[in-house]
Amino acid sequence: MLELSTGIEGFEQTMRRLASDGGGGEDDGEGKVLTTSSSPAEHLGKLERMLPPPATMELEAKTYMEKLKGRCVEEHANPNPSPNPDPDPKP
Repeated sequence: MLELSTGIEGFEQTMRRLASDGGGGEDDGEGKVLTTSSSPAEHLGKLERMLPPPATMELEAKTYMEKLKGRCVEEHANPNPSPNPDPDPKP
């Protein structure tokens, strides 16, 4: 029963913290709210500038899809792969 009350207390503490902070800023996971001086549009622009060029992302996507297709072909060629074959199969 102690575990249940501890969980409830933790939940209520989180709810009080969320209600009192007004919902602004970003939560860093430790209960502290990080605030920024930039607008949401500026923040979004900054995130977009952090992305790699579209051509790079497209190449990575194509490479990944080719890898998945190769696995699919392998699985269809060998429908019952056994990662840990039993050295002593039972009849």
